[in-house]
Amino acid sequence: YGNLMYFTTGMAIERLLGRSWEDLVRERILNPLEMTSTNFSIEESQKTSDYAFPYLEKNEQLRQIPFRNLSLIGAAGSINSNIEDMLHWLQLQSAGGVYKNQSLISPVTLQELHTPQIIVPGTPESKETLIHAYGLGWGILSYRGYYLISHDGVSDGFTSVVAC
Repeated sequence: YGNLMYFTTGMAIERLLGRSWEDLVRERILNPLEMTSTNFSIEESQKTSDYAFPYLEKNEQLRQIPFRNLSLIGAAGSINSNIEDMLHWLQLQSAGGVYKNQSLISPVTLQELHTPQIIVPGTPESKETLIHAYGLGWGILSYRGYYLISHDGVSDGFTSVVAC
């Protein structure tokens, strides 16, 4: 995994299709999943009435910090969302690529995305974790007998984890 890979992919999409990667993501992912609050810039996020502010804890003190503009790295981390929209994304993942009775990702493709590609070396973090691997954009764990996929993200003042 590397953000450079996603940045490069976003640029390649733009060059190959003659359209921005944002337009493609909007058309193929956000619109079909009704992810109406998800956007690609902090300026767009700040137009909403309930956006979050970034904070940093240092020396046991919490203070608000400036937003980091990630638009220059594009597909590597400039998507902003909320819990309601991310629930739609998770519904797609857990329903085999189907959202509201519409197949958006083939089950074969989704299975490949959720399949371990690289085993993470080292001792498992707990006795309840049998395997820790990396798939195509997903961390993959066997936890207490359940198959768990997750992805996290961090930028200045924000941390996110999505899992199903």
